[in-house]
Amino acid sequence: MTRDNRKLTGLELADYLKRHRDEFEGNGDAFCMAAGYGIEGDDGKEKCNFKALVEALAKAGALNNLDID
Repeated sequence: MTRDNRKLTGLELADYLKRHRDEFEGNGDAFCMAAGYGIEGDDGKEKCNFKALVEALAKAGALNNLDID
C-alpha cells in the first residue's frame, strides 16, 4: 500500500539529494522515505520503495551526477 506522501520528482528530487544526502549519514531508507518514496509493508511498518526511488532518480538524471565515495 502506497503512503499518501508527496513524492519529489525531477529537478526537485535531484536538488534534494544534492542538498541533504550528507544529513542522512548513509541511511538510504531514511532518505528514500523523506523524499516521499516510503510504502507501508504488510506488517504496517514503513519501508523504502527502492525501485520507484531509483526510477525517479534516473529520470531526473541524478544518478549520472552522484559522487560516490
